[in-house]
Amino acid sequence: MLIIIIYFYLISDRKEIVADELDNEYEEESEIMLKCNFCDLPLAEDMDVLLTHCHFCKPRSRPSISFKYTCFICEYNTYYRESMRKHIRTHLGVKPFQCTICSYSAAQKNTLKRHLILHSGDLPFSCPLCDFVASRSYILTNHINKKHTEFKTDLNSEQIES
Repeated sequence: MLIIIIYFYLISDRKEIVADELDNEYEEESEIMLKCNFCDLPLAEDMDVLLTHCHFCKPRSRPSISFKYTCFICEYNTYYRESMRKHIRTHLGVKPFQCTICSYSAAQKNTLKRHLILHSGDLPFSCPLCDFVASRSYILTNHINKKHTEFKTDLNSEQIES
């Protein structure tokens, strides 16, 4: 029902009527409501509804193909639905990826994987100039820049891993 109402909103200029219908519907269901900062449409805190709105929000200009999905809160835009899903989690504070060892949780799976290295004790990054090892590539880069100034580097993590 909600998707139909949003679609109706998108293809019509009857924003006030649709917003009133949505207000009435959610007063009954008492769901948490969000609001688009660009069109003022009330939105349910449901990922599919939010993604649909990010894809079709009329007031957002889309000057290039990278603007296929535009955030309903900030200026972020992307071509990919999954990237928008991850971005929306940052606004909602949703952290579905839970560490099985401690109370840490993350919004993205890769962030949790990076966290798990701390529990494993693995030190996958080693200095090519001495015996120093690190759990994170940026720590190794900082080490090289401070301890081996003659080999100062601007390497990013992909360059160090390979």
